[in-house]
Amino acid sequence: IISGTITGLGTVTGAITASGGAHITANAGTLTIAGAVTDSGGALVLTITGATDNLTLNGASSARTVTFSSTGTLELNTAGTLTVGTLMAVGGGTVKLDALAGATQLTNANGITLTGGTIRGTGSVEASTNISGFGTVSIPISTTGTITASGGAGLALTLSGTVTNRTLVISTSAASNLTIGSTGTVTAAALSISSANQTLGVAGALTLTGAQSMTLGKITMAGGTLTDSSGLTVTAGTLSGCGKGAAKVSGDGATKAAGGVCDRTG
Repeated sequence: IISGTITGLGTVTGAITASGGAHITANAGTLTIAGAVTDSGGALVLTITGATDNLTLNGASSARTVTFSSTGTLELNTAGTLTVGTLMAVGGGTVKLDALAGATQLTNANGITLTGGTIRGTGSVEASTNISGFGTVSIPISTTGTITASGGAGLALTLSGTVTNRTLVISTSAASNLTIGSTGTVTAAALSISSANQTLGVAGALTLTGAQSMTLGKITMAGGTLTDSSGLTVTAGTLSGCGKGAAKVSGDGATKAAGGVCDRTG
């Protein structure tokens, strides 16, 4: 196809090559593309129209843009992969990755943003496919890159899967919350926590590989485990809630001993 549109619901078999500004649009249900999709013209747009619409890709695919018009679902089936050429704004939609054992399925050097949306499944994202915003990320991630909690008026970016090798960031520009969900197991370097806009929540298991300090902001324990063999220094800010801590806490923070870790082994 050159500049036309494949739209609707059902299944399209056979390989697709888009040489111009073509569109593939899921509308009124599930549209499954069974073969490979090649964006040879660098202009293909994939669109998920409505909240109940699903665009499923079964083969190796590429596109310039993915557009969520509402809160529908982009699904990469077990053998499906997708490389996207521009920032992918998921919004309140869902990205579902079906590959087994954390295999890489989604690549986007420009990143993925969430505003209440979800990335879930058993597949994963390529290195330097950075994720930011607020919502839920429950896929396993072992590739390098950043995960940034940003905005949402304090609504959390919740990590509910197993995450390693990622740099964790909490934005300071607005109230931002990065939470390790109750099913999350995350290992990362120490974070920068130096602003009243920053909150780190721990409901799951968080292991930090360097000395963590907090000069302002909040660390909220919600029944999880915080482990840091290098220790936690609280200069100011709030350490609150209840959970398990395998970290020595030091410093002059006003609330560092106010019940922030109810079961401490460090």
